[in-house]
Amino acid sequence: MNEELGQVYTILTDKTGTLRVRIMCSIMYERLSNSQSTYGEATQKHINDYADAGLRTLVLAYRQLEEIEYTKFERNFTAAKNSVSADRDELIDEATDLIERDLILFGATAVEDKLQKGVPDSLTASTNLLRPASRYGC
Repeated sequence: MNEELGQVYTILTDKTGTLRVRIMCSIMYERLSNSQSTYGEATQKHINDYADAGLRTLVLAYRQLEEIEYTKFERNFTAAKNSVSADRDELIDEATDLIERDLILFGATAVEDKLQKGVPDSLTASTNLLRPASRYGC
């Protein structure tokens, strides 16, 4: 999971013991299965329309996991998250790459991402403070 990129995973099992991974993230579109294109173009158009309207977009996708895949992912992901080495982020990416492939498009959604109270005033104040400095090439 990469919170900076807005990735959210849910790994679950159904009554038959089938493991599934659901991933929600706008960059997951590139990790969809090549064989799955029934709604791909239409969904991409919706995503573009949402983004043009200034909305935050999310792509929802899933795929079934074999238990051995999940076990390998969990072991690698846990080790990566607990790592204190300089390449910790790379290790996390490598672990998530194990399951972030051949995804099946589930849909897309969008939400309005409003600024928190006071942010517009803070931005205006910051801009006003920086204007005098810009006269001197700063």
